[in-house]
Amino acid sequence: MSAFTTSMRFVGDLDAEFYRDERQRDVWNEAAAVGLQLHTFGGLVAAAVLPWVGGRPGAWIALGIIIFGGVVSCATLAYAKSRDVDLFAETRWFTARGNVSAVLLLVAFVGIGVTLAPDEYLPGRADPSTWAGLIVGAVIGGGGAALAIFRSRRRKQQFEADED
Repeated sequence: MSAFTTSMRFVGDLDAEFYRDERQRDVWNEAAAVGLQLHTFGGLVAAAVLPWVGGRPGAWIALGIIIFGGVVSCATLAYAKSRDVDLFAETRWFTARGNVSAVLLLVAFVGIGVTLAPDEYLPGRADPSTWAGLIVGAVIGGGGAALAIFRSRRRKQQFEADED
């Protein structure tokens, strides 16, 4: 077992007696997955809001939240891969959850960029209503794209069902 896998097993306390009962292990794994996703979405919401309401300090905190979340996600994916589970092979792309995550990241990065950019790069900084309009437009545009993808998938599923 690699040092990475050993350290991840230690962090997760995976050798505890608790994990010997299959039902407890399954329920705990589901609860941990829900907790991880809740933590991820909470972090994304905070990162999207902080630059806009917290100014420069909020933007730096948001950047830290995104980097930390990325490191934890990469460690999670690496551990699964070390156990011969390819999450990308089983992942459905362009789900509602994925689209919401992408929009939150976009809002966070725009807020971080606008807040931390030197004045020479944004000489006539737009007022908040301009940025609010930009965000609303991006969300509406992203929602329209998501709706188009959803309808396309539905048509494809109906077409495949009709062929059977």
